[in-house]
Amino acid sequence: MLNVKFGWDAKSAATTMRTYLDAGVQVRIAGNIRYVCRDRDDDMVVACALIAGARMIVSGDNDLLSLGTYSGISLLSPAEYLRQRAAAAKPG
Repeated sequence: MLNVKFGWDAKSAATTMRTYLDAGVQVRIAGNIRYVCRDRDDDMVVACALIAGARMIVSGDNDLLSLGTYSGISLLSPAEYLRQRAAAAKPG
């Protein structure tokens, strides 16, 4: 996906994916989260975040982002996430 959608070379894409997979949490969803998102296929993303105890979902998917927050989980675009991180890192 990273190499097709964003033009990354195969080595960079593989290294980045390995980093995410090593830091990730594997969860099993039961399918009991329904009709949360405009796009019903995105309900499983919210279900995974809830089960994993996530505080945020970072996504470029407009259907997910339209939620704003859900059950205490913030849904942020990558740009907004980076803005928030930069603001938090500023001294004072």
